[in-house]
Amino acid sequence: MIPVVGDWFEALRETFMPKTATGSWSIGGALGKYYKRMIIPLILALIIQIWLVESGPAAALLPTFMGSILGASLASLLLSFLVTIPISILVIAIVYNIFGEMVGAIAKGDFGDTVSATMHSFMPYVSLFFVWQILFSLVTGTLISAPYIILAILLILFVWEIIVFVFSFAAVHKTTKGKAFLTWLVPFIIAVIVFIALIVFFASVFNIASGILPLILGGGTGVI
Repeated sequence: MIPVVGDWFEALRETFMPKTATGSWSIGGALGKYYKRMIIPLILALIIQIWLVESGPAAALLPTFMGSILGASLASLLLSFLVTIPISILVIAIVYNIFGEMVGAIAKGDFGDTVSATMHSFMPYVSLFFVWQILFSLVTGTLISAPYIILAILLILFVWEIIVFVFSFAAVHKTTKGKAFLTWLVPFIIAVIVFIALIVFFASVFNIASGILPLILGGGTGVI
């Protein structure tokens, strides 16, 4: 079997059988494993993206800009697979490592184990990216009439990744699944609280600004 195909099949097996997501490597080894596993999904995604762009509404409405649109969409995919996702794996792994130590989930192993577990948790998204790509393109026209379809897909993917992470983190760090879940849950709750706080803060700033701005503008008209 061609090595990259074998790596992709390995990722698919772990995606559908989370209990097998037990591989652990150094930081570089985990990222290297990611790059091997993403080759086939990336190739499929690029092919599908070309088909989606050339057969989409842009081809008829903006034929002059088709080359630019296609180039931008392909560049976006390459950037995501080659740069954004690997950086996300590292950043998220740092967060998990910090909170994993806080909840007592990391008793053995090193940061490379956490990076490995985080990389495993990305496989439902990465290894099946072309599937999500096709599904989203099919329901794009129903975003207003049937937004629950998009939400359902995102929820399935979200839960799927959590399950893979819990099994993998517990395996590589030789801890319980409960502590592995807490390692994910605690930073998630904090992130939600911070996100809500930011929304409230900016909404308050906007309301204050919208109330003050008319006074400022009115004061500049020369009316005493």
